[in-house]
Amino acid sequence: MRRLKRAFVRLSSSGLVLAALVASGCQEAPSYAVRWRISPRLGEEQPQTPAPQDEEMTNPSVCARSGVSQVEVWVFDELDRLADQFVRPCFPERFRRSGGAVRGATLPPGDYTVLVAGTRANGRAWGPCLGEDCDGGSVQSYLAAAIEADQPLCVDDECNVGLDTCDCDRFTVEADRLARLPDFVLGAPPDCEDGIDGDQDGLVDGLDPGCQLGASESTPVLNPEIALSLSVLSGNPNADCKSLRLGTLAIAIDDEPLDRILCNVGVTRFSTPLSVGEHQLSVTGLDGTGEEATVEKVSDFIVNDRGVIEPEQLEVDFADVDMLEPIDALVNFQLQLQVPQSNDTTTCLDERVGAVDFRVRLLDIGGEPIVPAPQSAIGRLDGSSVSCSVEGGLTLAAASISTLDPQRWGAYLLEFEAFGADGQLCWTNADDPTPLAPQETVGVVARPVEQLPAGCFSE
Repeated sequence: MRRLKRAFVRLSSSGLVLAALVASGCQEAPSYAVRWRISPRLGEEQPQTPAPQDEEMTNPSVCARSGVSQVEVWVFDELDRLADQFVRPCFPERFRRSGGAVRGATLPPGDYTVLVAGTRANGRAWGPCLGEDCDGGSVQSYLAAAIEADQPLCVDDECNVGLDTCDCDRFTVEADRLARLPDFVLGAPPDCEDGIDGDQDGLVDGLDPGCQLGASESTPVLNPEIALSLSVLSGNPNADCKSLRLGTLAIAIDDEPLDRILCNVGVTRFSTPLSVGEHQLSVTGLDGTGEEATVEKVSDFIVNDRGVIEPEQLEVDFADVDMLEPIDALVNFQLQLQVPQSNDTTTCLDERVGAVDFRVRLLDIGGEPIVPAPQSAIGRLDGSSVSCSVEGGLTLAAASISTLDPQRWGAYLLEFEAFGADGQLCWTNADDPTPLAPQETVGVVARPVEQLPAGCFSE
């Protein structure tokens, strides 16, 4: 009889070198035996292709349904020296017998770590990028990287080498005794990397639309219409993209960029292929040169099985605080008076208008006066009394009145009131001050008060 004993070799960054078998007399009994099974792929509905869940592993179809072709067994001693290694089909013939297991080599007494990993038919494993290799690598390459980094291979009975389809355990070898290890449970490979047509539509992995969208093969892919409702300056109805010097919008869904769209206040609709489930839309405003001008705004939404998104409209607002660079612009406005019992407007120069005292005040979004009030062509915008005409021929009826210096923009409101000669209020918008917008001339309309005093307006 001949005794076969595997020599120990160290694993290095350059790879694993399997030891040659050395003949030394009568063959000794194997020191350990392993058996494995494939766990179900949890959290995914696969009605046409049941998840692999034959825990007894008595049928090779379990492997076929999971995409695991081969299984590699690696055994290391306490110093991370390779003690044994072999490769078997995912379903060895021994597994047809209840409790059948694959036996390993004869090992010296001591403590060992065993890792069991599933691979594709080409020997590549499942795991994250390894160096520049983002399509998996050999089990050996993952083990070499882990040992080179001096990290433990098995932590709390879980593989610690970056492999997805892997399980591990520690065991002790005693002389002339077979250690029958508990079943190893190999996680099912990622749905879009298992090399099988999971939803039986004739498209495998990267060719399947569900995988192309980062979902699963069995996830329905639809082409829903997305309604983006855009506003600026906290919903200011008088502001638009031009006010903020925005030209286009950079759009992305789930971090995947889409074609840029023109920046327009209101609802813009577009369609793109999406899987059923939760998604995230991100929108960034770009200036005329295509550079980012705003922070990224994010909205979550859901696509249902009818291709409808929830909510029906995704609302995005670029407020002043969302601009990467502050907005500096003049405050431009026109002052108008609404004709009583009419939707028409007029000016203080209208002979029918009896008001003689006009007051204009610039407010912040909370309705508080801006202090110090900016100087304009008709005086300071602090509510001080101004007449219908001023020196230099400027009037409240001018085509446009503006501040003399640019203002740092937030959200500005303008309050306009007109009083008669007896001091009674004739027109006001104090209950609803008019929002202003940078780079825009906004019409500020004061409405007649209820029970308008006789001296305010005459037909």
